[in-house]
Amino acid sequence: MINIQKNLRSNLANSIFIISIFLIGVLSACSDNDVINEDQRSINETPNSFSFSELDNISNFSSEVSNQITVNGNAIIEVEPDIAMINLSIESRESTVVNARENNTSVMLKVLKKLYETGIDESSINTNFFSITPITQWNTVRDDTGEYSEQIILGYNVVNSITIELEDIDRVGEIIDIVTLAGGNLIRVGSIGFNVKNTELYSEQLRILAVENSLNKAKSYAKAARVELGSLISLQEISSPSINAMESSNFERMMVDFVTPINPEGKQLSVNIIATYEIKN
Repeated sequence: MINIQKNLRSNLANSIFIISIFLIGVLSACSDNDVINEDQRSINETPNSFSFSELDNISNFSSEVSNQITVNGNAIIEVEPDIAMINLSIESRESTVVNARENNTSVMLKVLKKLYETGIDESSINTNFFSITPITQWNTVRDDTGEYSEQIILGYNVVNSITIELEDIDRVGEIIDIVTLAGGNLIRVGSIGFNVKNTELYSEQLRILAVENSLNKAKSYAKAARVELGSLISLQEISSPSINAMESSNFERMMVDFVTPINPEGKQLSVNIIATYEIKN
């Protein structure tokens, strides 16, 4: 019995030894494969050298780009505004919100009635905003619990703001006088702006001037570089004809026929392009 147990232990030890050798071999093989795969990955990730045809194409592309002149072209024209925007509001303050709203509505209706009577269409008058806000005050209160601040509502402020679009800008002073008389002390004239209603009327002129500007620039560069300028290759409009406020108005006329004199601010329309011209060999 003892011999049988010894034999079993000996066979078990041999089996464990053989399995260990086998596992070591498998792990070693996997490690070698990882090294091989890593080497292959490194080889695959290495950039391939350019072929002669690819290098030739790059050279030709560089040559084509170098045989071009790219310039910005811009055009600005000064125009007289043909539309006015008058922003005004009625502001009323009363101890109760009902009285403040009713007073505001009554005065605004008077203003609108006068505007309609002067021939201004209802579609030319738009509401900007309407607001009702409380008028508050913080008071110091002292009682058995101590001293603290308490907010008290003194009344309500109602504001109704509108914008009048006026195509006859010579009537701006007249309209201001009319709304002032109708609105009395509750009228607030916020701002008066002048604009160009249809900029497309000047688009073609602006674009022609912008192309001429780019061509003159390209000719100057070609002359300085002692090369011959070729045809236009490409043209891109960076900004469509748009309105810029002029820093100083060139329109000196003053609307002196009315009590309120108004000097319309001139406007500038501009467009910008990028143009590329070829250089002749």
